[in-house]
This record gives sequence, structure tokens and C-alpha cells, in this order.
Amino acid sequence: MSTVSDVTTADFHLREVEEQLENIFTPTPIELLKVTLRRLRETDDFGFSLSDGVFEKGVYVGAVRPGGPAVGALKPYDRVLQVGIPEDIFRGWDRH
Repeated sequence: MSTVSDVTTADFHLREVEEQLENIFTPTPIELLKVTLRRLRETDDFGFSLSDGVFEKGVYVGAVRPGGPAVGALKPYDRVLQVGIPEDIFRGWDRH
């Protein structure tokens, strides 16, 4: 025979499971940003590293170097959707 306490506990757990399922199946809002970064000549980099997706396909920001050009523009786990290279980026480089 169930007691009032058992029913209350079961209702609480049922609500808890429903909330967890809602969180799992609710899509994460996506924010698309266009970011333009300039390579630092002193360090010859853009101030971030890339990583492949562990659980999902894709390319992600692995780390952002403190003091680098990407600080404030990118953060770890940001997904990179597209990379554009300006035509003049290779000006002055030996392309042989």
C-alpha cells in the first residue's frame, strides 16, 4: 500500500525526469557571428588553435591564446563554419 509520502516522492522524481528530458531535447540556441582576425607578425599566428569534434563532426576552437588577436572574438568550443582568405594575404610570402 502506498503512502502519501511515497506518492509525493514519486511525483517529485517524475517531474525531475521530465525536466531533464526537456533539457536534453530542447535545442541549444545558435548564434552566428562573422569574425575577422588579423595575423600578428610578431608571433606569426591568429591567437587560437583548432580541434576536430570529439562527439560531433566539425571544426572547433580548441584554445585562445591570452593576449592574441582572437581574445574577445572567439572562445573555446566555438564551432568554425567557414574560413575566408583575403586575396592579399599571401602578398610578400614566398609561395614556392
